[in-house]
Amino acid sequence: MSSAVVPVSGIDRRVVGAQRDLGAMRSASAQCPSGAATTACRATEAGLDELLDVRLDRTTARRRLYAVAVT
Repeated sequence: MSSAVVPVSGIDRRVVGAQRDLGAMRSASAQCPSGAATTACRATEAGLDELLDVRLDRTTARRRLYAVAVT
């Protein structure tokens, strides 16, 4: 993911797109299994995992900042 600051809503849109892409790849792979399809699914899954990690980091960082500001 780029180092530019992206709002959580932007990350959410990317997550939805990655989930849709992964679903399509898994469906295509189930219909016509191959090594290339498996590799593509794994790469897409890794990208989705990265997006989810970024989202988790971003949202937990907000909570930590809020908790510090409140106390």
